[in-house]
This record gives sequence, structure tokens and C-alpha cells, in this order.
Amino acid sequence: MNRSKCCNILYSTLCSALLGCGVLGIVAEAQAAQLAEPLVGSGLLPPTGRVDVVLDSDMYNEVDDQFALAYALHSAERIDLKAVCAAPFLNHRSKSAADGMEQSYQETFRVLRLLEHPAHDFVFRGAKRFLTNRHTPVDCPAARRIIELAKQDRKGPLYVVGLGAA
Repeated sequence: MNRSKCCNILYSTLCSALLGCGVLGIVAEAQAAQLAEPLVGSGLLPPTGRVDVVLDSDMYNEVDDQFALAYALHSAERIDLKAVCAAPFLNHRSKSAADGMEQSYQETFRVLRLLEHPAHDFVFRGAKRFLTNRHTPVDCPAARRIIELAKQDRKGPLYVVGLGAA
């Protein structure tokens, strides 16, 4: 079986589960009206149509982020994926937050190669350390890219989807 067919089978098998779990926060059209009713006038309506998205991911930490990336890229009718940012993590799979971020950065390239999607100007390194408090930002290429994208003119909002533990 060739790689493309494997990717398509993997994608098909997991798409319904990912959509059902709401991995990317996009609600099925049939449910959107029902869910939106109490939100009318609050500015918190679910998105409709195609949305601009940045994934912020600890891609190497667990397997769910790879599936979310594949789903986003194969859902171009709903998602305009602008960038993937590598997030730090620290557990038994990494030596430090910086190591976790770098592993996630490299894993994102590996997944994009498997999906035959270009990675140039699409994947950005995140912070090498965790925030020490909510008032002191950590400068990194991923943060700068998110700011750059947020400043661009667009019809709707830019959704920055954080995948991983809070």
C-alpha cells in the first residue's frame, strides 16, 4: 500500500472521531443553530464558513496532535490553516521545556512530509521555557508569527487553537 493511500485511510478512519470530539472547535452545521441560540448577541457565536486557524501544538507529546494537523489540512473547505507553532512540554518524553518544544517542532515537519504538505514559512518554533507569570511574555518565532497573522486584514477572527494540556 502506498503512503498516500495509507494517509487517506488513516485520515478517513479518524476524521469522524476528531470531528465528533470537536478537536478544532468547529461545530457541525446541523448543531450550530441549536448551540448558537443562547449566544445570539453575545459575540460568542460558533464560526460559520471557512476560518483562519493557527495550531499551537506540543506535537511530539501525544499522538492526538498529529491527527488534528492531518484533519485541519484535509478540511480546507472549512479551515485555512495559516501556521503551526511548536509548544514546549516537559515529561518523560523530554529533558526540558526547550527539548519538548524542539521535538514538537521536528515532529511537525515529519507529519507534514507524510501528508506531502509544504513546511516552508508554515512551522514556527515556540518558547524554550514556560511562562513565569501572565505579565512576562517569552519572545519566540511562533509568538511573532501569531502577532503578524493577527495584524493582517481578514473578514473574521484568527483562531489560535491550543492543542494540549492547559
